Amino acid sequence: MKKEYKLVGKVTIPKKKRKEVKSIIQKILYLGGIREKETIEIDGRQCITAGIPKWNAREVISFNYNMFTNTSYEAGRLYLKAGSIKNPCNHDKEYDFVANLIRVVLESYSTTPCYLCCDNIPCFIVDYARVINEMIGKRLSFPNRNKMWKMYYALHMNGCENIATREILEMARTTEVEESAVEHFLTVLCVGSYEPIVPRNFCRIDKKEFENSFTLNILENIRQSMEELINTEGKEKVFEFLKNLLGKKYAQRKLFAEEDNLYGTVAAGSLYLLPAMLGKTYSLITGEEFWKTWEKLDFGTGYEDIIRPKNDVLPIKGKEEDIEFYRALGKQNEDELMRYKGDKELMLSDNMQNSIERWKRAYGQVTEKEIKKLEMEKVLKKLLEDFFDIWDFRVLDTAFVREFLKHKNDDRYKRAMIVLIELIDKETKYFPELTKREANIWLIREIRDADEMIEINAYLGMLRNHLRRKEILCF
Repeated sequence: MKKEYKLVGKVTIPKKKRKEVKSIIQKILYLGGIREKETIEIDGRQCITAGIPKWNAREVISFNYNMFTNTSYEAGRLYLKAGSIKNPCNHDKEYDFVANLIRVVLESYSTTPCYLCCDNIPCFIVDYARVINEMIGKRLSFPNRNKMWKMYYALHMNGCENIATREILEMARTTEVEESAVEHFLTVLCVGSYEPIVPRNFCRIDKKEFENSFTLNILENIRQSMEELINTEGKEKVFEFLKNLLGKKYAQRKLFAEEDNLYGTVAAGSLYLLPAMLGKTYSLITGEEFWKTWEKLDFGTGYEDIIRPKNDVLPIKGKEEDIEFYRALGKQNEDELMRYKGDKELMLSDNMQNSIERWKRAYGQVTEKEIKKLEMEKVLKKLLEDFFDIWDFRVLDTAFVREFLKHKNDDRYKRAMIVLIELIDKETKYFPELTKREANIWLIREIRDADEMIEINAYLGMLRNHLRRKEILCF
């Protein structure tokens, strides 16, 4: 069964960030091989090419082709204002990967909590973020992931009622750890527990000592005080007190904490604990399901203006290492990514390095007679037809086609085109009784291995990458 990826929660990209987000998304689509098919006229014939997806005036971008997998999709669209992606019905795992990179960007830039999920379970996004940084040099931050209680609440309120706290604690982790992550982590841990969390070194202390204690010790002190209150005052009265207390700001809660009684002790706890901890404590004592209690309290996620106890352990920032895009795509090297990296060193296979040397020799061996004979428009038209009809409906890059049409009389471009044709037709010499087209259709396309198609794709990529082309073919 196909997995369902989506952003859970409301996506809100502020207007001042939309231009930046649109640029990032367009780069990811391009580098991920996602294109939109276009029609251009060459030598009197309408030919299909693959262009870079473009945003329209309504901030919608469309796509329907994958250069890496040679897959034509039903139209897919991304709606920036809504922060949603309409997936093509026939999308594959390669498309899902690129779409998830985009969802991670939207999650990062959204001012309202939203989270990448798979089948309503939050995804671990650190690796996606590392891939994005390696691809485009953009290091993303995820403040809503660090605030795990907010994440848990947002997911629960948006159709993920059955999510386990363990899944939140595992998937909320990022390498950009904020200090607020500690109280949010402990809150989710507390909310997900079926019994009170009593630390091994628990000790009963006066509320004046809370500042020098630690969160879980304060929590157990509050639980014991609240239990005494419920036993003596009744759960309804304690609930009304909590509803009044937890809706106040820090200064007002501090005034409540000055009372010299058990209510004052519970109020003092609200200066150090997020409100969900107190709600969970009440539900554990009364036996009421937490979310039912929390719904009646009706605070959303509640206040965040609390003090960190001095003996809480601060989070340690993890080490972040970028993940190479080609590895994320499941490839062993960057043979097919030559179009994207300019002067960066590529991880090329030995076969590809040998191929590059062959390209250099072949380029230098093209004769003046061959150059004079070549008619660029006719050759390009035939190339597009053959790629579509013979080589599994492959579509050539629009920018590549336009560039070669623009320089149709330039001998350097003609030489490069002749080498490309030789790569495509190189096995046809073994079948002299057939035309090259017949040989390719009837025999060669059935026996040509993946490495040979990778070489053709790499050569096309090199021609589009001007820095790499200058290095290899000297123009």
